[in-house]
Formats: sequence, structure tokens, C-alpha cells
Amino acid sequence: MFDVSAEETIQLANASGLRTVMSVRTESCQRENRRMGVTWSRLAFARDGGQGCRQAWNFHTGYRDRER
Repeated sequence: MFDVSAEETIQLANASGLRTVMSVRTESCQRENRRMGVTWSRLAFARDGGQGCRQAWNFHTGYRDRER
């Protein structure tokens, strides 16, 4: 893993023409990590103007969400 904030990653992606379609922050599922304050950021980006159907993985349900 990289010591880069989600906010910085979002700014870099936006500057490169990507749009943030998901930004979720969760605590770790491991007890010791939770005690140490470990959190996870899950990010997804999309580029506008593409052809066809884009899919994004839904980390909460485990299903693919289809953007129409």
C-alpha cells in the first residue's frame, strides 16, 4: 500500500480528466488494525465521453453496477 491520501489521489485523478464515481472510507476488519486506527479508502474513477457501457465494482454488495 502507498502512503498517499484519498484526497490527493482524487485530486490527481480529476486533474487527469477522471471523474470520481465512488469514494468510500471504512475501518479495517481486523481488530488490532482497528485499535491502531487503520482505515481503508476505496476509490473508483470514470472518464467521460467513452463509448459503450462502463461497469464499476460495488465493494459493498460484491456485484457489478452498470452505468447506463
